[in-house]
Amino acid sequence: MALKPNPGIRLPDDDIVTQKTNGFGGILNDGQIQTNSLKFDVLKPIHLFKYRVKFSPELPSPKRRLQVVQQFLGKIATKFLFDDIENALYVTLDIEVALAPLGQVMKFQSSDNSESSSFLLGNTTYIDDCEVTLTFHAITAPKFVVQLKQTFFTVLFRTALRFLGLSRHNDVFYDTVSTIPKCRIAIQPGIQVGSRENDSGSMFWLETSALVWRTKSILSSLHEMKQMTLEGFEIQFEKLILHHFIFSPTRTQSYFEVDVVRWDLSPLTTFQVSGQWKNFVDYYFEQYGIKIKDMSQPLLITKMKHRNINQSYEIYHCQDPFIASSSENLVVHIPELCYLSGLRMESKHDDGLSREIKKYVNLSPKEIMATMNNLLDRINGSKACQELFQEWDVKLHSAFLFLQSRVLAGPKLIFNSSTSLDFGIKETFLNAQTDFMKLAGSTPVYSAVLFHHSILVCSTEDETLAKVFKDVFTTEARKLGVAYPGVHLDVKIVLVKNNHEKALDENFVTAIRKAGQTQLLVVIIPRRSDGNVYRSVKKLCLLELGIPSQAIRAKSIECKGHVGIIQKVTLQINCKLGGALWSLDTNSLETEAIMTVGIDTYHDRMKRNDSVFAAVFTLNSECTKYYTRTVFQAVGQETGDGLVTLFTDALFEFYKECKRWPSKVVVYRDGVSNFYLPIIQDHEIVQIQRSLNLISPKPKLVVVLIQKHTTDRFMLMHSEGVMNPMPGTVVDHTITRTEYQDFYLVSQMLRGTGSGQPTRCIVLTDETNDFNSVQAATFAASFTYFNWHGSVRIPGVCQYAHKAAGLVGSVLKKEPLPRMERQLYYL
Repeated sequence: MALKPNPGIRLPDDDIVTQKTNGFGGILNDGQIQTNSLKFDVLKPIHLFKYRVKFSPELPSPKRRLQVVQQFLGKIATKFLFDDIENALYVTLDIEVALAPLGQVMKFQSSDNSESSSFLLGNTTYIDDCEVTLTFHAITAPKFVVQLKQTFFTVLFRTALRFLGLSRHNDVFYDTVSTIPKCRIAIQPGIQVGSRENDSGSMFWLETSALVWRTKSILSSLHEMKQMTLEGFEIQFEKLILHHFIFSPTRTQSYFEVDVVRWDLSPLTTFQVSGQWKNFVDYYFEQYGIKIKDMSQPLLITKMKHRNINQSYEIYHCQDPFIASSSENLVVHIPELCYLSGLRMESKHDDGLSREIKKYVNLSPKEIMATMNNLLDRINGSKACQELFQEWDVKLHSAFLFLQSRVLAGPKLIFNSSTSLDFGIKETFLNAQTDFMKLAGSTPVYSAVLFHHSILVCSTEDETLAKVFKDVFTTEARKLGVAYPGVHLDVKIVLVKNNHEKALDENFVTAIRKAGQTQLLVVIIPRRSDGNVYRSVKKLCLLELGIPSQAIRAKSIECKGHVGIIQKVTLQINCKLGGALWSLDTNSLETEAIMTVGIDTYHDRMKRNDSVFAAVFTLNSECTKYYTRTVFQAVGQETGDGLVTLFTDALFEFYKECKRWPSKVVVYRDGVSNFYLPIIQDHEIVQIQRSLNLISPKPKLVVVLIQKHTTDRFMLMHSEGVMNPMPGTVVDHTITRTEYQDFYLVSQMLRGTGSGQPTRCIVLTDETNDFNSVQAATFAASFTYFNWHGSVRIPGVCQYAHKAAGLVGSVLKKEPLPRMERQLYYL
């Protein structure tokens, strides 16, 4: 077992009796962790050539593309793997050399210099009396060697799943469809696979998923609406379809979002594909053998996002006669062949249906383990799969990987002078819960500001709800210490009358401007609001007035649990005003002054607006004071450019608060993939070092990259059964990567269904040379997010940065006033 030199950590051999030890290293877990990783051995070196294959004319059907490739490669007698979604071909010989004896090969220099490739034009192949020409794009650049190896093994395992009869949509392979007839719901369990190189060798990873759609076709829904409302059914249909996701069994992508309904088009509409004019009736029959019955149905249009256009869909470019002026990549759907994905809103409130669906979707750790083991048994029992792996000299291990893990001690939290909570090490499953809402809702907060005046704004129809909120809020504020004892808390209710000459949000803004000065603005969002009231109030408060604001929906005050909701809102308000709910007991960690930093970037989903770079700094070691900065950047830009200024300003704010410089700065960088690791190292960390060099003594720097979207899953084999890992579970061997100093951390307790998804932490810089301390500090930082009374999956400062970037980028569109920088205005 290959281990990186992590100081102070030693994994036991099977014949060594280990003793549980406290401290930063934690204790060894009582049970083993089963992962979703399956090791495999490559018995002989594999020399591969990878090609991108283009078909002329285009063949949208994956099955037909595979048939063409099989017929063509039969001429040169070589083993191959073909990814019929990405059109990637893996062979063991150079196709250019192999084709030379068979005829002339035309060679072209590629315009894509990044891959240093060439085009090879092969001989023509015939299928179903149709002439097809294949063009091969060779990928030879050295930087693709590692990626080539990983993607090849992924395609190898996917080919085995295809041999088992599983159908592919996107990167997921789906098994037998299960239906719930009374609700017209279909559920199809699926498996997603991939491969990677870890410390202990090559591994496949598997992840369970499920596809849910309605068995009634979209065309059937259209006919029902026609019968119910003869006039205006088009509007009702568009409300049902537009900006919702649909599913089509004929497609290789699971879901498409409908952007346009074209009532002026039909399946008889002609379009140009590969130089020929065809209508959709003929096209679907030729490609899929499907006969379209209704010739008067409209067409549904999806505008493909830039990240998706390289995949093989039926994409109609500017050649379409009805979009001749469009430069977008469009996918056309036939309602007769499509189904709405997910559930209708009324179905989501059906408890019986929800429980039935959860049987297939939200699997327990035991069920997930059984699903993976069953799939492995099917592969081992399939002659075709075994021959496939033998052909490529690959041997699968007999079982999924088991690991020894450790459990870290949780931090000690201080709520006030008389109340604290010490998590320690959770040695048993029963006391492993990290949620402390009951305690937080019954004891005074750690710190509060002098709060004596607020304005509560609502529509006239919600006046009764406003009075309910005021009564509960004032009671909870005094009980929780948000309002000082003996200080009168004035909550002024301002009613917004319906002025039909103005929009609803304009009426709210006008009322707020006339209300006068206040410390806090609370707005009850009416039921009929479309989101504009929220956006307008946030812009007014943060860009003009410079005061914190709190929004609450009217329906939240109407529900039975409104007291608990208002209690949480009260705690949230305390944080927005500058107070803190609890603090970290720094004596349980370290006594030095520590600044913790969270960084994240917001990107507009439609890539129309600028990206927002956000950094949140703690101004003391207890994580009770915060300083937030946001910066607008170019569209899609991930890395930050102005870190020297941001960190320098934050260091001076830290000095103002603590009267000394920090001795250590711990930076948690969220939201970046492995691709950005060298860029973060060479660009962002260099800027941070420049700012730290400005003060003396220079603080020690620790930079940890946080990746919460991982493909790893952990299941604990405990004496009480198969369950999710306990909070504080850390794994830093075997499945970690050779080239990085990284570890996996489970910081939350996930009970019941679902599998434990650890957060991957990559230590890019550690000037303290204390890997154990970094792990303990990262776990402790997950308890510092005041919007959740417990631990979260990532450090609290990262969650704050995520919220700040999202609010500024999606709502404000501008940077808030400087006076808001020391308040958590984005909670």
